[in-house]
Amino acid sequence: MDFGLALPQGAHNDLQRDVIKVAKRAEEAGFDSLWAYERVLFPVNPTGGMYGVDGLAWLTYYEYCADPLTVLTLAGAVTEKVRLGTSVLIAPLHSKLHLARTLATLDQATGGRVLGGGMTKRAFRRIAEKGDGWLPVNMPGKDIAAAWRQLLDQAASAGRDPAALRLVPVAPYTVVTDKPLRPDRELFQGTPEQLMEDFAAIAEAGAHELVIGLDNDAASAGELLDKAMRLLTAATAAGLRRTGV
Repeated sequence: MDFGLALPQGAHNDLQRDVIKVAKRAEEAGFDSLWAYERVLFPVNPTGGMYGVDGLAWLTYYEYCADPLTVLTLAGAVTEKVRLGTSVLIAPLHSKLHLARTLATLDQATGGRVLGGGMTKRAFRRIAEKGDGWLPVNMPGKDIAAAWRQLLDQAASAGRDPAALRLVPVAPYTVVTDKPLRPDRELFQGTPEQLMEDFAAIAEAGAHELVIGLDNDAASAGELLDKAMRLLTAATAAGLRRTGV
């Protein structure tokens, strides 16, 4: 399984330096891709939980989000091989001409390294008929596996080769702890050893790549990189990382 890393976009970062620092070090360490996301609204007085889940508190991290395409441009300028992607880019917020031109320019400027992605239930049919793959967000491996089989069946029914689709789960709120958490811990939260259990379930579901998000759990770019390297080392030791290719 390949591994991707979400770039720093929060207000606690020094974007002038931190995006470049993380992008360069991540590529050197062996991460296969770098990712950015888009969010422009945050509820001042929320009437419900985040994502419509009752009781789920809204992350204050979401109050500020640097522009994803600018962040990817910074990363692309200082890297050579690592792929660049969005999860997600909200297309309706952009004019069609401007967005297409920006993505095409970024793709050419980075030697064809830009990927686009998104996930909604209503998008399943579009993915099966036209998409390159699926990016499920913050889902356990067992749930991903069932949905992935359904998506592959839909792709085959649409006359497409299911093997051409990539499964790239995203763990945007990965939390790394020094001490083990309780067995009923939240998904993608715990020590590197506990997180490898979650990562292994993702691999068993058939994932080609896993994108790790640590910006919410790190006070600085240095801390983000430290945790990212710990997880990449643990994944390699556990035999979960595709190497030697």
